[in-house]
Amino acid sequence: MKFRRKSSMDEDEIPTGSMGDIAFLLIIFFILTTVFAKDKGIKMELPSTETQETLTLKAITISVEKDGTVSVDGEKTAVSEISTYILGIKSRNPEKFVMIKSDKNARYGVIMDVMDELMAAGIKDIALPTEEEEKK
Repeated sequence: MKFRRKSSMDEDEIPTGSMGDIAFLLIIFFILTTVFAKDKGIKMELPSTETQETLTLKAITISVEKDGTVSVDGEKTAVSEISTYILGIKSRNPEKFVMIKSDKNARYGVIMDVMDELMAAGIKDIALPTEEEEKK
């Protein structure tokens, strides 16, 4: 009786033909079951700048420059002196409002200091203007 020898072609192999299919099914499974974290900050609705309307009333303009310099109606002023200047103007003309123009790169802390000073003085009619975005 003759025994048959195993050749190298007869070795058992793991079938890898469907390995790609299984990998794609796993990718699809993980994509569909993944929960993406939403922004969990303060909910606020930001103003839209698609249309721009001009105000006909004269405003008291407070400018905050990039370097933190604050000026009221073109004159450099300390933040602590803003409220006395504006209250003097509003006593003569109560319909005037305050407009805070700030540079895009101005420090947020300086803008908040100006707003805090205005709120402490009881001034509530404050405008923060924006520029219309260029449409491409």
